[in-house]
Amino acid sequence: MRNSRLLELNEKLSRPFPAPRRFGWIRLWHDESGRSFATAGLVVILIAIVALWLNRQIDTGAAGLAAVTIEQVVLGESEDDLQLLDERTESVAVHQTTSHTSLAEGKVAAPVVESPAGELKIQTAPSSFDVSRETRQVESAVQGLQESIRKIKKEPVELAGTGGISGILKVDSSYKSVVYVIDKSGSMASDRRLERVQAELIAGIQGLAEDQRFSIVFFDAGAWPMGSNGNANSQSLQLVSAKQREKQAAENWVRSITADGGTDPIPATLQALEANPELIVLLSDGEFSDPGAVDQITAANKRKNLRKARIDCIGIGEVVRTLQQLAQDNDGHYQPAR
Repeated sequence: MRNSRLLELNEKLSRPFPAPRRFGWIRLWHDESGRSFATAGLVVILIAIVALWLNRQIDTGAAGLAAVTIEQVVLGESEDDLQLLDERTESVAVHQTTSHTSLAEGKVAAPVVESPAGELKIQTAPSSFDVSRETRQVESAVQGLQESIRKIKKEPVELAGTGGISGILKVDSSYKSVVYVIDKSGSMASDRRLERVQAELIAGIQGLAEDQRFSIVFFDAGAWPMGSNGNANSQSLQLVSAKQREKQAAENWVRSITADGGTDPIPATLQALEANPELIVLLSDGEFSDPGAVDQITAANKRKNLRKARIDCIGIGEVVRTLQQLAQDNDGHYQPAR
């Protein structure tokens, strides 16, 4: 008994402040066994993994953060502002600031889409995303909002002018072939209508996908198919693939067209039907001189051996009744514009 008391006293003298065996509900190890070292190492590794994961999540969240600030977007002009709009049409365009990336800071300067009365700005947190793609998405969303408001108010689409950004001649990618039939009569010279339509047409062509095919035919008293040089009705209409080389050739030809002559869409539309497209987009600024034009075009469309083409029509400057009837008789859509 005396020996055990002596041993206990010696133990207390050697360890006057013994370490606790628990920290709350966690049991502490005091031995130096391999199991203890392995357990401690595993705990350290798990803590490191969790810390790395949290750091990655924080970085990803910061990089993906984007804020869109709309300062002012003009969706349409009132009737009182039409004269002012005509005077400044040339200045309506899409302006993009030069995008640049700072490798040191990892920041992207966002582009700005401007209009005469306001601007739409995209501001982003530091990231490395595709600026041009994000800009196109925002532009598409704004154009969709504009179109929805016009449909609700039944307002005509405003031709965008030299910028070609209203999208009135944009074709859905579900149509794999399209022919644009465009009025170039003398009346299209007023208010720079033809120049503005040419800008819209070029923008529509540039928006086509490579798996689509297209062609163009202008008309006055006769038909001027794409590629014709100074002679109306000189050749048949051919569909071409929407690859960049063909788009550029079409753009150069469209810019060479001038306004002149009367308004007879029959030869041009019949040429378009002969090319057998899925969609025809016919644009004019006045009633047809031939009262039987609608019936003649519709009958030719129904007589086709292959599929019947849908005919969408666009009337500029006024409600064109013949275009409305032509669209209705050929499963199409009529859109007023100014």
